[in-house]
Amino acid sequence: MVIEWSALIQTAKEIQKTLAKSPVHESFFENIIYNDAIASRKSHEELKEFYKRYWKNKEAEYAQVLRSLKFSAPSKVNLGEFQPWLYARYPIKSSRPNDIIPPKKQFIEVTYKEYFTFHGRGTAEKIWLELVNFLKGIPIIHAKLYPINQKYQDDISIKVHDTLSQLFKHTDSLVIHYKTKGLGPTIRKIVLETYHSMGVPLADRGVKAETGFDFKRMDVDPHIKKSHSELVSKILAKEIVKQQNNFRKMSTEQIAKWLQKSIEAVSRWDVKQVFHSLYITT
Repeated sequence: MVIEWSALIQTAKEIQKTLAKSPVHESFFENIIYNDAIASRKSHEELKEFYKRYWKNKEAEYAQVLRSLKFSAPSKVNLGEFQPWLYARYPIKSSRPNDIIPPKKQFIEVTYKEYFTFHGRGTAEKIWLELVNFLKGIPIIHAKLYPINQKYQDDISIKVHDTLSQLFKHTDSLVIHYKTKGLGPTIRKIVLETYHSMGVPLADRGVKAETGFDFKRMDVDPHIKKSHSELVSKILAKEIVKQQNNFRKMSTEQIAKWLQKSIEAVSRWDVKQVFHSLYITT
C-alpha cells in the first residue's frame, strides 16, 4: 500500500486538532490531507527515522547518479526540479484539450499524468542497486516515448525527485505528463516493460490512482492551477467542512478509514467528476 496506515492515522489526528479550533477553513484541511497523507508514504516520524538510518549518507551519490544520466533523444533537463522534457517539433496548438458541457459549456486546459512508485525489496544495499537502475531507466523510457511524442505532437515530460529524501517520502516516484487524452495505456506499457526488463520493482499503488490530471486553466476559474493531488485534497477538505459536526464525533481510526476510502475513490474520478464537485452546486 503506497499510503501506509501510519500516515492516515497521523492525518486523522491533525484533522481532529483543526476541528477543535474555530473557525475552520477548507484550506487548513486541504494542506493537512495533501502533506500528511496523499503525498506521504509513512508518518513523519517513521520517514525521518527510516531516512536517517539508511539513506541520509546516500544523498550525494543519488545526486551524482541523476547528473550522470545521458539522454539520446532531444531533451531539456532542468535539475532544479529534475525534469527531462520531451518536445515535439509541432506541439499541440490547442491549449484546451478538454471541455465540459453541462450546465453550460466550460473549457478546461488539462495535463494528464501517469504515476509510478519505486518499491525496493530486501537489504539496503539491494534496494540501492535497484534504485540506481530505476534512475538509469529514465533515459531509456525517454527515448522510447520520443517517437510517440512526435507522432501525436504532444509535450510529454518525465519528472523524478531531485533528492533521495523526497523520493522515499513521496508516494509518487516517477510522473509522466502528457496532453493527448488516451495515451496513458501506451505510456504505462512502455514504463512497466522497461522496468520489468531491468529488474526494478514498482509498488502496487493501493489507494492512490495510477493515472491523474492537473487543471491548468479554465473559463470558470482563470486562476486555477492545481495538481491532481491538490484537487483530491480540496474535494476531501470541502466534505470535511460541510460535515464538520459529524467529523467531530468520529474517532481517529474512523477518520483514517474515511480518508483511505475517500482517497481511493476520488483519486480515480475523471475530469468531469472533479470539475462538477468543485464548481457545480446543486
